[in-house]
Amino acid sequence: MQERRIQLAVLLAAAALAVIAGAQTLLRWLHPSGAGALALQAAASSIVLGLAAGAGAALARAPLSERLGLRPGHLAAGPGLLVALGFVAVSHAAESALRLLELREGGALADFDARLTHVGGRALLGVLLGLGVAPGIGEELFFRGFLQRGLEPRLGGLAAVSLSAIAFGALHGDLVHAFAAVVLGLYLGAVTLWSGGIRAAVACHVANNLVAVLEATLDVAPLASTAATLAVGTGLGALGLVVARRAAPRARVGSPPAAGGGPGAGAPRDRGPKRPPAPEPPGPEDADPPRGSKKGSARDREQAPRRDPRRPFGPGGPGRRRTPP
Repeated sequence: MQERRIQLAVLLAAAALAVIAGAQTLLRWLHPSGAGALALQAAASSIVLGLAAGAGAALARAPLSERLGLRPGHLAAGPGLLVALGFVAVSHAAESALRLLELREGGALADFDARLTHVGGRALLGVLLGLGVAPGIGEELFFRGFLQRGLEPRLGGLAAVSLSAIAFGALHGDLVHAFAAVVLGLYLGAVTLWSGGIRAAVACHVANNLVAVLEATLDVAPLASTAATLAVGTGLGALGLVVARRAAPRARVGSPPAAGGGPGAGAPRDRGPKRPPAPEPPGPEDADPPRGSKKGSARDREQAPRRDPRRPFGPGGPGRRRTPP
């Protein structure tokens, strides 16, 4: 079993290296435009992150789906939509804050908008897949599935969410973009922690990326960057976190996580007061002797005092009379 896990990890790592080499080759041969190059690079890096997460998780003792949190979590479809809406709102609130502080221009986010402006047709489909869907899956597999769920059993939920969010922000390079990514990473980490898997986080990430790409291509993002958007987005984001928190089972919250980063085993179930054990039936040695029999039970014979063979008549001896007063 261990040999198969090692072979799978090596295979996934080799596939990640092949994806890197293939992406570089395509960039040299095709010379895609600004939006195409950006989408190809984002898709390649997302695939590499997903394969790296799978390679690392293959070495764990837990099954791959459990280690990465791919199994269904505690969040139903209805609450999940509210959580995704809250994440998109938080993203717009962070965008509005950066624009109001005039920190967005001249960075990676401004270059993102410039490359995607007025993109349409087949190019738009490729951009939606490369910048919207692929990063939402690959980045969540690595940062929330592999990194956060791996740190949670050792450091606890709060530290695991914080460290994975910082690493998620560092991936984006640009300081302003990294700060916004850390905020979004904290939201995604909390959703992963409370839902017990990464499915909800993947849905939130993909939805936000698709909205961001469409807004950039239609050049409507600056119209929504106001103080009102900041306030409304913050409120909706808080609502989404409340919904995610309530979806978590009470036994899961506050209990140590299970090994491998899976959902933790909660407190032991209270099954009510324990019943006293039933008395044992009397044995043959405890039975009462028959009437008229001088032979007692074995327990009575063991408890009766034994006479000293050297004094058959007791401590006073035979024929000893009491001295009159």
